[in-house]
Amino acid sequence: MEMFMNSSKFMMSFIWREIGDNSKKIIVAEIDGFNYDEGYQYKLNISEKVQAEPYDVNYLLLEILSKEEID
Repeated sequence: MEMFMNSSKFMMSFIWREIGDNSKKIIVAEIDGFNYDEGYQYKLNISEKVQAEPYDVNYLLLEILSKEEID
């Protein structure tokens, strides 16, 4: 999956797009192992772990694919 990151002081949001799928979802969550540097846009490879009861979704950083400075 590909992730495009943006951040504010109050939350972290990302656009989720599965490889080979053009649909996108906006998700607000933390990604374990990822430290955001303000002023950059990232493309990440992450894994998703879903727990059934109680329902919970966790995201884990596998690799930073790109990091680009934004205006």
